[in-house]
Amino acid sequence: HKGVAYDTWLHATRDWSRWQRWKIKALVMIGTTQKFFAGRYKGMLDLLRQDGITGARAHFGILWYALGQPGMARKILGAWLAFFLPGFHPWKHDD
Repeated sequence: HKGVAYDTWLHATRDWSRWQRWKIKALVMIGTTQKFFAGRYKGMLDLLRQDGITGARAHFGILWYALGQPGMARKILGAWLAFFLPGFHPWKHDD
C-alpha cells in the first residue's frame, strides 16, 4: 500500500518540478504531523483527566512519554526526517 500511494503521488505530480513536489509534500507532512500530535495530546489529556491526573503532572507525563525514555516521538524521528530527504521512497525503508 505505501508504495502504491507514493507512486500515485509521483505520477500525479510528474509535470511538477522536483522542488515544487518536495515543497508541497513537506508542507503537507508538517501540517499533518502537527494536527496528529495536537489531537493525540488532547486525547491523552482527556484520558488522564478521567483518571484524576491533571495540571502540570498530566502535561509533563505526556511530554515524558513522547520525548523521554523510551520516547515514542523520539523513536520515530529518524523515519520522519527521512521523508524530507531527496530521493525518498517508502520502499527504501523497512518498517
